[in-house]
Amino acid sequence: PVLSRHIMDIVHRIAAALAEKRNQDFPVKPHPVFRFKHRPEGLGDKRKMEEIKETKETERSKKELHFKEVFNTRGRRGAGYVLLTCLIFYVFAILFTGAMEYYMTDAKSNFFSYVISKYFLFYFYDTPHYIFSFPKVTSAEFYHAFSIIVFMILLLFVFFVFQRGYIAILTSGILGMVLCYASKIKFQNRMELLNVKDLTLTEAADMATKYLTWDFGARFFAMLILILMFGTLTFFTDRLVRKDRKAMACKEKRIFWGVRLGLGLLMVTAFFHYRGRIGDWMIQGDASRRMYFLSERPTDFVVYHFFESDTTSYSAEEVKEIYRTVLDPLIEQYNASHKDRVLSADQYPNVIVVMNESWWHMDLVDDNKMKLSKDPLGPVKELGDKVAWGTACVNVFGGGTISSETEFLTGWNGKYFSNSISVVNDREIHSLVEYFNKLGYNTRAIHPFLANFYSREDMYMFMGFDHSTFDPDMIYRELFDRYINDDSLADQIIYEFENREEDKAFIFAVSVATHSTHMGYSAPFNENYPYKVSIEKGKDWLPIEDWPEVDLASFKRTVNGIYEASESFAKLVRYFEDQDEPVILVMFGDHCPNLSVQHLSDVGILDANIDADWIPTAIRPDSSEKTIRDTQVLYSVPVVSWSNCLEDADLDMSLNNLSVLGSRIIQKANLPVSKMVLLEDYYETQLATDHSLFMIDRERNFVYQTTKEIDESIRIKSLIQYDLMYGDGVCEDVWGPLQ
Repeated sequence: PVLSRHIMDIVHRIAAALAEKRNQDFPVKPHPVFRFKHRPEGLGDKRKMEEIKETKETERSKKELHFKEVFNTRGRRGAGYVLLTCLIFYVFAILFTGAMEYYMTDAKSNFFSYVISKYFLFYFYDTPHYIFSFPKVTSAEFYHAFSIIVFMILLLFVFFVFQRGYIAILTSGILGMVLCYASKIKFQNRMELLNVKDLTLTEAADMATKYLTWDFGARFFAMLILILMFGTLTFFTDRLVRKDRKAMACKEKRIFWGVRLGLGLLMVTAFFHYRGRIGDWMIQGDASRRMYFLSERPTDFVVYHFFESDTTSYSAEEVKEIYRTVLDPLIEQYNASHKDRVLSADQYPNVIVVMNESWWHMDLVDDNKMKLSKDPLGPVKELGDKVAWGTACVNVFGGGTISSETEFLTGWNGKYFSNSISVVNDREIHSLVEYFNKLGYNTRAIHPFLANFYSREDMYMFMGFDHSTFDPDMIYRELFDRYINDDSLADQIIYEFENREEDKAFIFAVSVATHSTHMGYSAPFNENYPYKVSIEKGKDWLPIEDWPEVDLASFKRTVNGIYEASESFAKLVRYFEDQDEPVILVMFGDHCPNLSVQHLSDVGILDANIDADWIPTAIRPDSSEKTIRDTQVLYSVPVVSWSNCLEDADLDMSLNNLSVLGSRIIQKANLPVSKMVLLEDYYETQLATDHSLFMIDRERNFVYQTTKEIDESIRIKSLIQYDLMYGDGVCEDVWGPLQ
């Protein structure tokens, strides 16, 4: 059989060769079982290969033709579309950011003259060079250019991801409108613009609902019309390439998707790089000049304020070197002069601190304008020389309890970094609590409200409190018209003191009684609550008669809340007077009550002749005495202290930053100091008060231009705060007591 197959194969090949000579086709069909490895090609194979070759050449030419067609028609049309869309985006970014500023600033000129003449014509040519140049922090051109560039990056990001110009316009425009509206609401109630950090405080949404109104005004609708105009323009522009998108093959679509996503990622990278570079530059230079510049334009630069960053590029090695070189001499100096004064462990006093909601200077009310039946601070004043009074400076107005709370517990200054503790979630928070823990104190926190409110449950855990008491844990639960009152808080403090687990206690309590009633809570509002302070008409009552009933009721509630808070402090003093153990008792307010500037002016608390549009700005050499006083009143809180173990309980808080109060207590009690205490002393050799609207030096003079020494002290303080909040923890021992 093998031989026969060989013979048949040879016969077929001979026949094929003869047929080829006669130009005749003859099918070559070798036996399927046996083949020569190197047999010559038959006529059928050759013809088949030629057909395959012709097919490949035809397909190749078609592909080349298809590529040329794409390059000559669809490609050029697409390139023109992208360039045209980018030009539209650039024009829209300039016009819309101008419209945002027009909405926020209440400019007197009309919309077209402001947005077109003053804004568009200037920034169309001037903006691009700000991408690469260093900013001048006292130049409005930079802040406006920053807004335009950021807005352009956002437009391009959305465009590259969705490849629809009108979607980019509508998405970015709506976000801009929401930002403007929310910033205006916040400014009207807190005198500051919205920042991206506010979005992390989800609990603040409950409070925001109180301020929501649907009175948008003509300026708001001008922005909306601008969005619709450019959205319509880009919609018809998108139609130019609609057929081209549909004609793409699957492979082309996948490649195009990859390119677009890559460009979108590039826009995200560009944004963070640009924002980071600007953030690094902003913390350098003359702090006072930038403070004056921004304070004169409190409603301007809404985009910049939203993205204002709390980051810096300091390396861990740089932080460590500065930390060491600054602190080593301070420690040596302290050991040489003060170490012998430190108490022994058995002499340590108990320390109890109460931060009372909206406890404020309501004793400044003018009797001729509003007569109060009792002095809101009267119960504390009746203690006479037993207590010492002071005034601390806070960085918030009308709200922001968590900011004042964080300033006291950590020693950070909210002027330079966010004092929302949410920025340091999931990491240890070095604070005054850590200091007392290392001294062997039993540390306790009390807040008669919900544990998740501003993440206090997590905050107190990361700070290291040994025990935390929140609303469900409160033993004493009497209400002040809605929330647990300050009398019950005082009783809870006494209970915690008597049931502490160690010999010495550090108790930190946060009141909630006088907080605005809009927060969600299980108890309904008691409209018939028996207030102890009544309001009567003064001789010059006329402005008050124009108040809505709800505003008068809110003022009455605030006054009574302050009075009952004062009663609770007097109650604590009377209790601890009967105790043999050494105790230091301190109470301070967190901020000015959430009342309008107009109302505070109507009752005589503010001296200046102002109207509802008055806005406190940075104190300058030409500021009037009344303006200086009013600005300080709005951003100051009372501090009162009592002790049965100190010869002088005066903490000397003469409008110093609230952030130094913890250090004051440590020094006054002659407890072992920490590095933070020494740093606060070093910082105050240059600035006794460093507020967002004014600076006061050690001699109590206003600082109108910073020196190199002041700038250096600010840089060091900011660097340490940054390390504790975001950095590598080089300064983690800053609150540890020096043994």
